[in-house]
Amino acid sequence: MEDQELTYQKSRQRRAGVAARQAVPGALRPACNRHICAALLESDAYRNARIILLYTAVRGEVNLADFAARAQQEGKTLCYPRCLPGRQMDALQPLGPDSWEEGAYHIRAPIPARSRRIPPEALELILVPCAAFDPSCRRVGMGGGYYDRFLPLCPSAVTVGVAYDCQKVPQVYAGELDVGLDSFVTELRWYHRD
Repeated sequence: MEDQELTYQKSRQRRAGVAARQAVPGALRPACNRHICAALLESDAYRNARIILLYTAVRGEVNLADFAARAQQEGKTLCYPRCLPGRQMDALQPLGPDSWEEGAYHIRAPIPARSRRIPPEALELILVPCAAFDPSCRRVGMGGGYYDRFLPLCPSAVTVGVAYDCQKVPQVYAGELDVGLDSFVTELRWYHRD
């Protein structure tokens, strides 16, 4: 159980990070998204991966639509998270355009009956959104702990956080159960875990 000070500081960083990403000007946002998608598509992590878990953007998150379109053209298997009871998560590959619905937290998610479940150990690249991150590749998520529970189940996956550079903080307030990522990509640069 986290102590109250850590919970407070994470909540503060979460609010500030969400405000920062939502404040990215509308005129700049498409260019930032394109830069991030291009950097991901040029990475070894992408080139070496056949099965990728990504996310559908909400509340100002980096939009990965360009990345998804190109990855699909190149024959990659794309799957998306679906929140389950007990703050667990599944990776589902939608099997068609009618395989989507509004899931938990108003996030677009695959419909299980119209999707294929991908076992966590089969994932080779996982793209993770965040509220805030630091140069050591630790992140503050939205507070549910879904990725922190899911990522340890994915031993073969390279984990890449996706954010705007304005979401970076000097140091994330991380607890024992908060899982660090291998790297982060923003519109300005890559950050790699020490």
